[in-house]
Amino acid sequence: MNIDNIIGKKTLILSDFHTSRLEHIVKTVEDLNSSVYSKKVTWLDFAPKIRIKDGITIGGRIKDHTDKFDKLHHIKTRLTYEPRISAKNRSEIIKYSVNNSRAITTGLDEFRKRPTKIMAMNYIHLYLHKGPLALLMKTINASDTFIGTAFRGKCPFNDFEDGITRRERKLVDKLSLHMDDVIYL
Repeated sequence: MNIDNIIGKKTLILSDFHTSRLEHIVKTVEDLNSSVYSKKVTWLDFAPKIRIKDGITIGGRIKDHTDKFDKLHHIKTRLTYEPRISAKNRSEIIKYSVNNSRAITTGLDEFRKRPTKIMAMNYIHLYLHKGPLALLMKTINASDTFIGTAFRGKCPFNDFEDGITRRERKLVDKLSLHMDDVIYL
């Protein structure tokens, strides 16, 4: 992805579990780090640690795949979890989803206090399990350029009928409507 094609735009990269939106965001972060824009970039990474379940690799933070982000501002969040992978029952789904929303809200609040012109955000869908879309949009709109990743596909894992999968899909679709470019992998 040519970074000049994303400057001044809101771009969302969507994929299911079998494709790697992570590869795209890692490459974009590396390119931004070596560009004239580097001092104007903040990246937020909400992905959980890498896990493998039923032969599917889930999670993985940008920093696990590159060290080429030294010129960029990085907002760290507390540990997040993929609720549909980690939970053993409905109450754990709720616990993990609420924990994620709180941890990610802290990162969003921090960005809005000191926004940069360009923002990269990984694993947005975890926030949308319980977090409000309005706060996410307010944060995204605090930057001139946004590139983010989210899951959009059929989830092969159980949400114990909590509704996070349905809510995630609905809010990712709504978020997509606010983007200049949506890339489906």
